[in-house]
Amino acid sequence: MSYSYPIYPDRSFDYDLDRALVFMARTIDACGHNPKPLVTHSTRVGMCLYNYGYGRAIVLAGILHDLIEDTTLPPETIRREFGDEVFRLIEANTFDASIADRLERAREMYARCLAVGHDALLIKVADTLDNSRSFHLIQDEDTRRYMLTRIHELLALSEDVLRQEPVWQDLHRQWTHLAADHDSAASWAQLSAPSFTRDWACDEDRVYDNIS
Repeated sequence: MSYSYPIYPDRSFDYDLDRALVFMARTIDACGHNPKPLVTHSTRVGMCLYNYGYGRAIVLAGILHDLIEDTTLPPETIRREFGDEVFRLIEANTFDASIADRLERAREMYARCLAVGHDALLIKVADTLDNSRSFHLIQDEDTRRYMLTRIHELLALSEDVLRQEPVWQDLHRQWTHLAADHDSAASWAQLSAPSFTRDWACDEDRVYDNIS
């Protein structure tokens, strides 16, 4: 019985991947404001998409997907460094912080991903799959119900577009497992949002140091 290993596309892709990983890590170090291990999470999302064999723009946007949302780097810097297509995918995968309710904020982002299309949805599904693997660490019951609801709604919204994609199937299996194990799976509810403050500037010199 043979096993087909993924074939990495070309050396230039690897150089772009390196550059995106370094840029992401330096940006988060310089001006990130999310307390979770964001470099690790962003790396896993990008490498998940890479190992599934998706294209350059999808993988790079997967690596960089949280930079608008979770750092104070000017968004146009990302466009300038990585191009319009990567920027478009990241922008679609970014919460609108002006929406107070966190479930409504997620729904609005999912709708934008759907409008942008297949590639934006792939990134959101890979992002959600990685986040779901920390579900067991969530102690707050409201947050657990919120996360289950978000996953369910994303799967439903993206099913027609992504049903045949392995990453969508992996998320579906994960949600089925989590929902079956959750005592309140039948009583999910819309929840209020936490507030986030972005009040410090990004030191771009730290991001660009030694990147060229």
